[in-house]
Amino acid sequence: MNIRKKVTQKPASSVFILDSDPGTLKSLKQLFERVGFRVSAFRQPDPLLEKIDDEKPQCIVAEARLANKDNGQLLADAHHKRPGLPIILLAWRSDISAAVRALKSGATDYLEKPVVDRLLIESVERAITEFDRSKSYL
Repeated sequence: MNIRKKVTQKPASSVFILDSDPGTLKSLKQLFERVGFRVSAFRQPDPLLEKIDDEKPQCIVAEARLANKDNGQLLADAHHKRPGLPIILLAWRSDISAAVRALKSGATDYLEKPVVDRLLIESVERAITEFDRSKSYL
């Protein structure tokens, strides 16, 4: 299935990606760019957090291990800078208790790696649509 035909999100949508693995980071960046997103990629949380105010991403896709470092501080810090910002976490192993903790801490979705491209894109689109909708009510 051609993923480009399924994407309906505006091309101007901005996504931040956080992953410690250079190969995964490159693959995710290429996937999101291929379907029309503006992408900024990071290997560590601090540089990502520094760019939120300037670039105003509409979604973050983050490796769960990095996002949960320091007791999930990435989620708290990102939401402090940009309330309601969707954060989708990716994890290598399915851990229901970790997924529940992440969702209770403000994650929008929790997906297992290797993630199916179509499912990830759909999750990001859905999150951005909801985020944009919630901002229009403010």
